[in-house]
Amino acid sequence: MSRPARGGARRGAGRTARGDTAERQARILAEATRLFARAGFDATTTAEIARRAGVSEGTLFHHYPSKRALLAAIAERGAREILGAAFAGIDPERDAPDIEAIARRLVAFAREHEDLYRVFRMGRGSEPPDASFALEQGEDRMVAATADALARWSARGLLRPLRPRLAAELVFAQFDALVRYCVLLGNDDDEDACIAEFVRSLTGALTEPS
Repeated sequence: MSRPARGGARRGAGRTARGDTAERQARILAEATRLFARAGFDATTTAEIARRAGVSEGTLFHHYPSKRALLAAIAERGAREILGAAFAGIDPERDAPDIEAIARRLVAFAREHEDLYRVFRMGRGSEPPDASFALEQGEDRMVAATADALARWSARGLLRPLRPRLAAELVFAQFDALVRYCVLLGNDDDEDACIAEFVRSLTGALTEPS
C-alpha cells in the first residue's frame, strides 16, 4: 500500500495550524470587542479577555503584544468590514453613488455588530490616549476610502466639485449620527425616516442644486 507523500501531509498540517490560529485570533478579537464595548478599554483586563476567549493570557500576548495592539487590530478589522459592507459590489469608476443603499447596508451591519460601533465611539469619550489613537487610525482608514470614492464620483460628474477629504469627514460624521440614533439609542421604529433624512442631507451636500 502506498503511503501519502510527506510534503502533502506537511502542507495539510500547515493549513490546519493556520486555521487554528485564525480561529483563536477571531475569538480573542470578538471577546475583546464585547468587553471593551461594555466595560471600557481601561477597565478591561487582558486576563478577562483571554479567559472568555478560552485561551491563556500568554497565547493572547503571542498574537497581540499589548492591549493597545489588540484594540488596534479590532479597529483595523472593523474598518475593513465596515467598508466592505458600505461599498459591497460598488465600483466608483463604473457605478453611480446609491446613498440610500449604502445607508441601509451600514445600518444593517451596525445592528449586527453593535459592540464594534460602541468601541469606535469609545475613542471619543474619556478613554486613555492609547485607545483614542488606535481607534482614530481605523476611522482614518474609513474616511480615506470614502474620500477616494467621492473623488472618483466627482471626477465623473456624478457629484459636485468638492474637497474629497473634507466631504468624507462630513459624510462620516453624518453616518455616525445615523447609527447612534437608529441603532445605539434604539429608535428602531424611525429607521426608514432616519435613512430618508440622511439621504436628503447627503444628496443636498454632495450634488449641485437642480
